[in-house]
Amino acid sequence: MYTKLVGKIIKRCNIKYHCYANDTQVYMTLKACDKWDDISSSIEACIADISTWMDSNTVKMNKAKTKFIVFSSQQHVKKTENLRIKVGFSYIISSMSVRNLGLTLDNTLGMEKQANHICKSYYYQIKNIGLIHKCINDETCKTLVQTLIISRLDYGNALLYKKYPPLSLSLPLSLSL
Repeated sequence: MYTKLVGKIIKRCNIKYHCYANDTQVYMTLKACDKWDDISSSIEACIADISTWMDSNTVKMNKAKTKFIVFSSQQHVKKTENLRIKVGFSYIISSMSVRNLGLTLDNTLGMEKQANHICKSYYYQIKNIGLIHKCINDETCKTLVQTLIISRLDYGNALLYKKYPPLSLSLPLSLSL
């Protein structure tokens, strides 16, 4: 119910968005000729509108979980470092990577951090299955491997098809109800 009303505010700001439970992400595509001051001003104004609505509806924005990232090619990544957006009385500095629905996205859409995270998770699961392997039959072991490991291989694999976007901005806003 709340995310729908927040979505209406974001739409009025001419910014695209996605809502997942109590998380809202706003995003936009930038052109090389766009000026950061203009872009950040419009985003800050939209966040201020959302904050005003939240204050009047006893909803709180979790500023500690609010991040933003600018996706760009490796050639342009230096231009997007240390950008900032004002949220309330503080600033959020652009992130090098963010987690989104269990996936790690970095500012060049490289897959190294995601692959490292997946490998770490798989090693943990394999180790635990190895510890109980003698206590379970082969069919149960096979089910555990398929459930805990193989099913995750397909999750987010569309990201492996890497195509650099124009400069894109994603600003995950965490809302606490």
